[in-house]
Amino acid sequence: MKRGDVFKVGEGEQLYYADAIAPSGKVYALPYDPETGQGRKLTIFKPDMEFQVLFNNRKTPPPPPPKPEPLKLEDGWDYCEIIRKSELTDPVSSQTCWFAQTIGAEPPTILGKSEQIAWDIRDGTWTGEVSDEKSEQLRQDLINTLVDQAWQGIEEKGHGIVLKRKQPVQ
Repeated sequence: MKRGDVFKVGEGEQLYYADAIAPSGKVYALPYDPETGQGRKLTIFKPDMEFQVLFNNRKTPPPPPPKPEPLKLEDGWDYCEIIRKSELTDPVSSQTCWFAQTIGAEPPTILGKSEQIAWDIRDGTWTGEVSDEKSEQLRQDLINTLVDQAWQGIEEKGHGIVLKRKQPVQ
């Protein structure tokens, strides 16, 4: 027996939906009607009862989305990504900023950073005079600074972006 099984007990006609199975083997079930689904009255069955499982009606979660292809780094190019990073300042708020960091270089180098802005963790809102528009403006200002330094945007990545530029000729 597993969660989601639709079953009968002994010779009875009533169908049940297994809502939970305890480690002890007890089955916590709801009446099941093929037309309307589960009922509301929970029934607990002892593990030594005779169950006849008919099918499993549990909705399986969709498969996870495919993982994105890893970024292919071409020779002759430098790469960086812009990422939003937050640090807790107290139990209910954080300081958030955008920063540009090299990809593929060891150790990674910070190429630029926006000003820090406050975020209230309790309700997921900006504090003070800050807004989503302000955060996006800070992100865009950092992108523009890099573009002025010959970086080219190549891929959006969540809230961030990946850029590349030709390596200087040595």
